[in-house]
Amino acid sequence: MTDQVSKNNQDPAEQQNTSNEDIVNSLVTDFTNKYSLSEENSQCVEKEDFQNKVLSETVINSEEKYLDDDSIDKCLDEDSKENSDDDIDEVELGELEKNLSDEELINKNKEAEKIKLDGNEKFKSEKYEESKILYTEALKVCPLKFAKERSILHSNRAAAKLKLDMKESALKDCTKAIELDERYKKAIVRRAQIYESLEKLDEALADYKKAFDLDPNDRQLLYTCSNISEAIEQRDKKLKAEMMEQLKNLGNMVLKPFGLSTNNFQMVQDPNTGGYSINFNQNANS
Repeated sequence: MTDQVSKNNQDPAEQQNTSNEDIVNSLVTDFTNKYSLSEENSQCVEKEDFQNKVLSETVINSEEKYLDDDSIDKCLDEDSKENSDDDIDEVELGELEKNLSDEELINKNKEAEKIKLDGNEKFKSEKYEESKILYTEALKVCPLKFAKERSILHSNRAAAKLKLDMKESALKDCTKAIELDERYKKAIVRRAQIYESLEKLDEALADYKKAFDLDPNDRQLLYTCSNISEAIEQRDKKLKAEMMEQLKNLGNMVLKPFGLSTNNFQMVQDPNTGGYSINFNQNANS
């Protein structure tokens, strides 16, 4: 009991001479006590306000932007609008095809091909909305067994949607095209370009590499892969720097009540193992 009282009566300078474990335990305990809800201590913050402050200081999400409720509703409405006229009920289509002969299926594929060509003409004339509608109509006609033809239709519709700035919907069409024909280079490159425009660089690089594997003679793809890799490296360095800065700010907030800062702690890398250890320097400048 006497030892405990003596320890509690130590001034901060004496406490800093204790072991690292004691320092950590003391910091955690004192920090919790300092910021607990108390009407008698005017310097303490409300628990909820403090939690919100910590969260606002530490939550880092550099790849995604959070939207308010109105923006979310707007995006959902736009997404529904984009997809409502484009949906293909493949289950129903498959049921209808069960009663068709091989000759009838071939004829329907020919009909879909004609509609696709009309869509191509509309696309060349920069009538992208009309071309999108025609590609959708062709998908409703083309039998499911003609996977490669349907893959082309989805890829073409994605191209039309890109012209209409419907990137997310175009992305889905590209993915569907690749599912139907995993070696369809044009659809893979198109999806990579969409990912790149959406700043999803890791996904873009994966698709560019996949396309290059299919066509190693395409030097442009090799050049693009190199550029994307460099962009990812720069992004990761930036994210790491931002994260370390946020952690430093949080650390300083925690340590400030005890006359310390993150400058009192130094990370030292072991050249042999590559691991890190933390050294405490009591006299470092704050």
